[in-house]
Amino acid sequence: MGSPATLPLSTFFNVSVVITPTAPPGPSFNVGLIVGSSTVIPASQRVRTYQSTSQMLTDGFLTNSPEYMAAQIYFGQTPAPSQVQVGRQDLTSIATVIATTGQLGTGYAVNDILGITQSGGSGGQVKVTALGASNAIGFASTTATASSGSTSLTVALGTGIQVGMSVAAVGVANGATVTAVAGTTITISIPTTAALSATAITFSGIVLISAGTGYSAANGLTTTGGTGTGAEVSITAIGDTPLQAVAACRVASVSWYAAMFVGTASGAGIDVDLESIAAFIEGANPRSTFFCSTGESNVINGITPNLMSVLKAAAYRRTLCVYSTTQGGSFPNNIYAAAQWMGQAMGRNTGNPGSYFTLAYKEAQGVGTEPLTQTQLSTIAGTADRTTVGFNGNVFASFGNSYNLLFLGTMSGGIFFDTTMFLDMLVADIQNSGVAFLVEQNAIPLTEAGLNAMKNVVAGACQRSQALGFIAPSGTWNLAQIGTGNGAINTGAPLPNGYAVYASPISTLTTAQRTSRIFPPITAAIILAGAGQSFSVTVDVQQ
Repeated sequence: MGSPATLPLSTFFNVSVVITPTAPPGPSFNVGLIVGSSTVIPASQRVRTYQSTSQMLTDGFLTNSPEYMAAQIYFGQTPAPSQVQVGRQDLTSIATVIATTGQLGTGYAVNDILGITQSGGSGGQVKVTALGASNAIGFASTTATASSGSTSLTVALGTGIQVGMSVAAVGVANGATVTAVAGTTITISIPTTAALSATAITFSGIVLISAGTGYSAANGLTTTGGTGTGAEVSITAIGDTPLQAVAACRVASVSWYAAMFVGTASGAGIDVDLESIAAFIEGANPRSTFFCSTGESNVINGITPNLMSVLKAAAYRRTLCVYSTTQGGSFPNNIYAAAQWMGQAMGRNTGNPGSYFTLAYKEAQGVGTEPLTQTQLSTIAGTADRTTVGFNGNVFASFGNSYNLLFLGTMSGGIFFDTTMFLDMLVADIQNSGVAFLVEQNAIPLTEAGLNAMKNVVAGACQRSQALGFIAPSGTWNLAQIGTGNGAINTGAPLPNGYAVYASPISTLTTAQRTSRIFPPITAAIILAGAGQSFSVTVDVQQ
């Protein structure tokens, strides 16, 4: 079974990160997740962990399973990751369910929970949200069309309507609002600036609360439970969307840090699916990252919109997008190019002193290089000195006839992958160290001594990050002053350790803060060690 859902540590120990404009453009931080739609892993389990591709074969994956092929590339990097998690996209879960016209039952109550009975299906449930006559589940639907500039529209809903339903149960679109419901008709007010064109109008009598697994789309399915009898439902669509699959894997396991998707696209198309996953990852908890790839010609031709341009416009700092094609079928595994980058990142992050790394210029395996011109490379990824950034994309290419290298390791928002990951590691260290300190103490006095003790915990996490090589060994703080009075971190002040920790004195607390046992906020000022990724050498020759 997957790990149980837990509450984030930020509930009571929050750490925020501010990356200034002058900066360069809970989980295990070395475990990747590959999400696919193969049925080897039960949907009820959702995620399994493997130490090798041979374990995947033993478990039932085939050599042509997308998850297996991606894992081959993932484990094929040097140094190799120690493990991978594989997630299940359940294509038999309920996606859309409606009440069956003419079978709305009697005697139900709002908030009744009804199980959906179908051979082979389990776990699907709906909740009653609206009632009609004789406490039947309310339901009706129709399609209405009005021309632009109309002010109102009266629609006859037909025999499906149940008398007594509330206006609040009606859903419309395009800014229209319901103004009256009378018997089997509904009056709708339409904004004069928009038309209500071929819009379905529904009285929603039920809502899906559990998608279950093992279902197929079908009409006239019986329900069980609740206070009434006789209601049926119709499943009109089944299957996790890619977003739902990744989100479910986040709930099932808090161990993975990086994810990629190799499953079945939704009707919206794979680019839209990848965009929705990227948006989810941006705010997911625990913090994580997303690796994806695209081979659309608009990218190398500089034509927008394309997947990379959309991700760049959204400024996603947790998504790394790779340009990769199948090159006429010569390199079919290039569709899984994201696994190459994810494997490099997870394999190199050992957590040992001095293990800080970048993804730029790493030699990689398992995917063919892209035959690009210099212009196309700049269009995708920009230039190494970041005077141009292109689409903030990435590519695996050949350089100098001898080197097959990853270029350049940037997230869609423009910062580098290593900055995102090592900041996440620092935040996690501060949170976990701080919570461990809270747990092990009988009490932390609301005094300068207590405050300094917690500041030392924060400083300890910074010191460990410096040992990795992420925080500089020393430097000068050139940003705005932090704090006031004794202990303030002034602009131009040297930071002999590469970091400093500040908090306002305990004396600045209000009575309400003291009563609520709130310490002054702690700020950690850090200077990143950074990494050189662009070099220029001049050779002066005397004859």
